[in-house]
Amino acid sequence: MAPRRRSLPPQAATSSTAPRGSATAAAAGGTALTTPSSSYAASASPAAHATGGSRKFYADAADALAKMTVELGLRAVASQAERLERELKDVVAATAQDAAFRREHERRLADMTREVLAVRARFDEVPKSSSSADVEVLLERGRREAAEFREQLRREMGDLRAQINAVAFQLNTFPSPAEAEAMFASGAAGDYLVRSRASTGANGLASTCRTECSVQPPKRRIQEAINSTRRWHSDRKTSRLPDAEFVANYLKQQSKRDPAMAVFIQRAIQRRLQATRRRRLSSRPRSLEDFCRDVTWRDVEEAVVDALVNHEKTAIKALR
Repeated sequence: MAPRRRSLPPQAATSSTAPRGSATAAAAGGTALTTPSSSYAASASPAAHATGGSRKFYADAADALAKMTVELGLRAVASQAERLERELKDVVAATAQDAAFRREHERRLADMTREVLAVRARFDEVPKSSSSADVEVLLERGRREAAEFREQLRREMGDLRAQINAVAFQLNTFPSPAEAEAMFASGAAGDYLVRSRASTGANGLASTCRTECSVQPPKRRIQEAINSTRRWHSDRKTSRLPDAEFVANYLKQQSKRDPAMAVFIQRAIQRRLQATRRRRLSSRPRSLEDFCRDVTWRDVEEAVVDALVNHEKTAIKALR
């Protein structure tokens, strides 16, 4: 059976030549390499396929075929646009006296006309010759425009992600019912709670923490919270209260001294409980006692060490 031929442009057929040894092997095998004068060239013999020249021949042929496919697609689009233009003209001519039809479909006809004109304008840029160099220029421009669109989309997605993170950070600043009860244990915490709920502007958490009890620098407040926790640790050794009640008293005292710090510590304890699977992520305690029901004093110590000592920079940023 004769080998199947491929349709190739003249450039690909004339630029690739098989080595002499390959031609001899082809002649010995009974298969001839044909190079017609038209834009079609026969495929190389199986013996020539193993050589480097034949591999380059097939690569050039595939590249030329891809470029011709793009050009044929463009011409098909142009032909469809011309057909659509003729049909639009017929519709406009047939409905020239139909005022109701024109009122209902005038905008749609105008949009279709603009699309047809845009296709024709782009098709005029395509060279009418069979040379693949001009098609390569158009392909390169298309790749460049696609890369620009991808970069623009990446920037917009980054901006959107930053806005979502900012909104999520502001939502985390609102106290839960248990945190609000701990803050209301002190009369001075009322003003902080009102301002923390009303503050949703650019200042975020920084504006909500400026209360009468927390006017000191964040680093000083962190050190005072650590010292206070150490004193409570000493008291825990002699106290007979259960852990839940002792922790509730600790958080109430912290809310009197520094409401924002009390909220920060309570959230650190909440994250620890969720990390140890003792509390579901979606559970929200209804009161401070409900929050402290599953909390041990060891949880408080480890949460304070992790939040205020191991991640001091994050705590300073959150308390500003």
